[in-house]
Amino acid sequence: GWRLDMNMDRLQNLEKKVVQLEREDAEERNLIAKLQAEVSQLRAFLGVQSPSSVSTVQSSPASTMVSSVPPTSPVSAPSAAAKTTHFPPIDTTEIVRRLSSAAFATERTEILKELTVGGVKPLTCDQFGDIVDALRFDDERILAAELLWSSLSDLEPAKFQSLLSHFPFDEEKDRVMSLLRGV
Repeated sequence: GWRLDMNMDRLQNLEKKVVQLEREDAEERNLIAKLQAEVSQLRAFLGVQSPSSVSTVQSSPASTMVSSVPPTSPVSAPSAAAKTTHFPPIDTTEIVRRLSSAAFATERTEILKELTVGGVKPLTCDQFGDIVDALRFDDERILAAELLWSSLSDLEPAKFQSLLSHFPFDEEKDRVMSLLRGV
């Protein structure tokens, strides 16, 4: 008797544990699928190919195996909250002219900072590229990215690589990418 009762209790506890683990496993697979979708979206947004070392979730009857995905920090287009929509789009022709004719880096920095007085005004990606192209030094271009990135009104994944092309050096592109991971 008592051994049978003890084993029946153990069997019921094990069955409950199996059901709980199956539920948790399903939740983890859903979470993994969501994370993989987010990684794919970020890779598409950044124009980065998926390395062959990243694998997908493989289900087997006995267990679920997941390879590790390299850690990535999200980089995203500016959120709707970050965009300021109460300003009309600005004409950057005069700004680009002033930046191009400024003799000193301090003057160009002041012009960039003027763009953010009273809030960041919306810029198109093309306008942002024109502004960055008018700057002479990498620190100025990176400051422009830091100050103006959230103002881009038409940023989409297809334009991201085009925007990075305005930063001529790989080190600049890396610095801009590091900066944007915090956005």
